[in-house]
Amino acid sequence: MGDSKGERFHAETLRVRLPRHQIAMLEYRAEQDETTVSGVLERELDGIASAHSDELSEALPEFAAAMEWPDGFYGETVSRGGAETWRC
Repeated sequence: MGDSKGERFHAETLRVRLPRHQIAMLEYRAEQDETTVSGVLERELDGIASAHSDELSEALPEFAAAMEWPDGFYGETVSRGGAETWRC
């Protein structure tokens, strides 16, 4: 990865194959939350990151830096439906 924080946290494209019912679920959640499928996935992945932050910080050198930079790359905390999520 790059040397600067901006390069380190640059969004990249990930192509995945999912069963149709999971795609439909993601599309439904995106519509209900007035966001995109990417937004739904990002929020869910942030939940996984929080739940496993100690392990991931040890295994992935740049993970801890990403989690400690809420006002940079991740943007701001948004409350919706009683849950807080990060928004870029």
